[in-house]
Order: sequence, then structure tokens, then C-alpha cells
Amino acid sequence: MDHGDAWSVPAGDVRHHRRHECRECGRIPEGGCARRGHRLGTRGPVTASQSCRAARACCAVCRELTVVSQSDLLAFVDARLAYEIDVVAASRAQIDGTATFVDTRRQLSWDHGHIAGALHLPADTLDAQLATLPRDRVLVVYGWGPGCNGATHTARRLLAEGFDVRELIGGYEYWVRNGFSLERGAAVTRQAPDPLVTAESR
Repeated sequence: MDHGDAWSVPAGDVRHHRRHECRECGRIPEGGCARRGHRLGTRGPVTASQSCRAARACCAVCRELTVVSQSDLLAFVDARLAYEIDVVAASRAQIDGTATFVDTRRQLSWDHGHIAGALHLPADTLDAQLATLPRDRVLVVYGWGPGCNGATHTARRLLAEGFDVRELIGGYEYWVRNGFSLERGAAVTRQAPDPLVTAESR
């Protein structure tokens, strides 16, 4: 079973199909764990709300796939929707004057190109620049792309300092791929939009 399959199972009923390992006594034999009485060695599915939940402290799989209630999942999704912003909405907010972009990448990346009008705030200058950041608008932080969490670390710090912060989904990569304006040196340019990422916004 691939871990991604767990999302197809209703919340509160995650089923583990691979064999379990016990943190205290090692791999559990086919008939279960005689020392602890665990019924976790079968090849068939084990319902997390039954055997796994009772043995959560020593179940290696349960440390990876935790049963989450429907209300907790909804709260998590609502928080993501409130915190994250896509490139189309961010572009509109910049045009409206309600948002300022904050680039969290290193100097070389900034010089290579950045969102037009963005402020440069790499991690090693964060403390020195906090007092210069605007508090009358939303700060939209971004990094290179989906594979970079540098913007998330900066966003957390800014939130802790009382700023109104959103994180740009897809980062600089998806801003460029959508054909929005970027700066390289003194020039403001655009790249041709990538049809793969702009099809949904038409």
C-alpha cells in the first residue's frame, strides 16, 4: 500500500496494509506479538481505530499515518486557504495596492530575476530589515517554488512579529510560468505563459 492511498480512506478509519514493527520487540511475527498481545502481524488490513489505536505507542506505522478527525482536517484545510495565496490572486492584490511581495531567496537568485516591485528579504537580513517592512498591507512571501520552504520559515517569523502574511503557492517559478511581470536588472519583462499552468485561469 502506498501512503498516498490513505487519503482515499475516510478520516478516522486509516487502514495499514503492510506489516507492523514493534518499537520494543522488533518485527512482529505472523501470528502477532506474544509479549504485548498485539494483533498487528496479519497480512490483511488492520483498522487504525481498533488494533493500531490501542497499540499506538509501539506501532511504527501509526507514527507515520495518524488518525485525524474530520473536524481537524477541515480546520487544517481552512487554515491553508487563509494562509496561502495563488499567483492570480496575488497579482490582483499587488495591482490593488493591498499587497507587497517579499522575495526570501539569496542574492544570486534575486539578481537572476524576481517579481516586479518585490522587496528582497533573504533570511540573513531578516532581523536588520524588520523595521523597514510595511505593516499597512499584506506581505506575500515567496521562494523559488514548490520544492523550497525558505519562504515558509520567513513567513512564520513575520507572523510572529505581527505582520499580515500570505505565502505564494508555487513561488517564483509559478509566477514566471504564468507570464506575470518580473525584473532583471533595470528591465521589467514577461515570459510567455506556460499553457500547462495557465489553462485553469482562462
